Amino acid sequence: MKKIASLFLCAFLLLTAAGCASHSNPFSAEEKLFSSDGMEITLTKAFRKTSVDGYTVCYDSSKVAVFALKEAFSLAEGLEEMTLDDYRELVLQANESKNPQRGEDIDSIQTMVYNFYNQEKNTEYRYLSAMYKAGDAFWLVQFACEKDVFDEYQPHFVEAAKSVAFPENDKP
Repeated sequence: MKKIASLFLCAFLLLTAAGCASHSNPFSAEEKLFSSDGMEITLTKAFRKTSVDGYTVCYDSSKVAVFALKEAFSLAEGLEEMTLDDYRELVLQANESKNPQRGEDIDSIQTMVYNFYNQEKNTEYRYLSAMYKAGDAFWLVQFACEKDVFDEYQPHFVEAAKSVAFPENDKP
């Protein structure tokens, strides 16, 4: 009987530890579709919608943040005629102080990566920024986490970046 009780206790402890470990990675939770301002993105239930000044919409979890910026074509004449490559060049120039680097394209999604040191939190963050051209705007979607865990989360950032869609632009 003691062996059976010990087995159940060990199994319970292993399941509890596995459950805690899965919560530490926000991407291990159940998928959830988020939608805002004409953009959809698939993240997980570990994320919640939040507001950050200067961004159209943001999603936050315990380890990862996603910042999305919609730059409507109506902001400047000729913006609609720009290519996605032109837009990426402007974004790289605008963020020159952060020393951004061109990232690898994800399918046809253009990217850049950069680090940002938050003095207030004494923490360095690494960003993967994905750029999109929708029917009415350019979008910059940034995935951020602490720099020392970026490699762990990058594959999840790539999958989330691939999930971004602009369904209102797909209507006939």
